[in-house]
Amino acid sequence: KRKQVGDIVETMSLQGSCFLCTKEKYLELDICNEDFGSWGSQGIEVACKFWMSGGRVLCNRRTWYAHCFRTKSVFGFPYQLSGRQVQNAKKMARDLFFNNKWPKAIRPLSWLVEKFWPVPGWTDKDLKDLKEREKSV
Repeated sequence: KRKQVGDIVETMSLQGSCFLCTKEKYLELDICNEDFGSWGSQGIEVACKFWMSGGRVLCNRRTWYAHCFRTKSVFGFPYQLSGRQVQNAKKMARDLFFNNKWPKAIRPLSWLVEKFWPVPGWTDKDLKDLKEREKSV
């Protein structure tokens, strides 16, 4: 496993509610595409679009960030959230990135997985299967 040192380090993905990019990149990469819906997979979308288009995702270790996730009634969602909508966002992310359907990609998803290998939850077989899938698409 590669060890990163310093205050600014590369990260494979990010928490969707906290990221920065220029307005130009936001528009160019179609970040926060409305087709994903209002909740689910934002971190995956943003990270994959940056990495797969030739960019990077960086984390500043000298910052502090907190996200008050609304789990209790006093912090409830201000809108309806259906499990179906969340599943649709996940399905869209899988289809877009696992099936090489994002038109601005210059790198395959397997490149990203290998860059951060070993990836928790992934096996050698998973990576091999992903590479085979990429060849067939």
